[in-house]
Amino acid sequence: MRVSDCAELAGTTVRAIRHYHATGLLPVPERRGGRRDYGLEHIARLLRIRWLAEAGMPLEQVRTVLDEEVDAPAELAATAAQLDARIAELREQRARIDSLLDVAASGGGLRALPPGLARFYRRLAATIDDPVALEVLRREERFAEMFAQRGLVPSGFDALVDALPPDDLAVVVDFYSRFGRLDETSDPADVDALVADMTAWGERRAALVREFVDALPAWSRSSAALRPFVGLTRLFAYNRAQNAAIGRLLPIVERALDEAGARAGTRPHPDPHHDPEELR
Repeated sequence: MRVSDCAELAGTTVRAIRHYHATGLLPVPERRGGRRDYGLEHIARLLRIRWLAEAGMPLEQVRTVLDEEVDAPAELAATAAQLDARIAELREQRARIDSLLDVAASGGGLRALPPGLARFYRRLAATIDDPVALEVLRREERFAEMFAQRGLVPSGFDALVDALPPDDLAVVVDFYSRFGRLDETSDPADVDALVADMTAWGERRAALVREFVDALPAWSRSSAALRPFVGLTRLFAYNRAQNAAIGRLLPIVERALDEAGARAGTRPHPDPHHDPEELR
């Protein structure tokens, strides 16, 4: 029979059959009368290929299973595990789409930031009179958006930032103002004082810092896993003095991340949405 007849009987396409030939999944029939002559054995093989492929088995595994070159139960179990991982990924993607739908419906535009965190930035901006501090806040919000796009701003941050007392908000605004005024001509003592004050604040509010760090995804709770993001954070600095301040504050953040990983008692594992090489 012709290839088109074979495809119709097997419920597939001529293009798919030729692809199966090219990958070795389906033997190429002998020629008769100047054309390939497909028989019952080809239809039977095609139906088995489609049966396994539609169950979710990758084509590279189908041939080994059909040819009984491997332990079929083990291959099927591996395929089941791959499907479970894919289902979990699809559920996460669906949750993200649902979140984007909520944001779009609220008129907030398509943003990765959780709606509550976006509202927090708007509320904080409304309280700032210093244009320098406001500029740093806007810069931080842009960075938060980028981090959120990489899965590093959980929705749980909403409740944490909403619960910040006025004294802590005042510390944040003061940091924005002092950091924004650091420039090439700054006295090194200004950097020293800013780092010392923020370090002291972190020590006083150690429990709050732990809450924020523990809200991060489990895969990110180590300085090694977050190395690309640490590098991105350095772009927050516009000049040498600001870069020096960030360079001295980052080790404090890294220690907090490593401590969170130790508290969890588990080794951080790569996020499925990130390239493992990128996390080394």
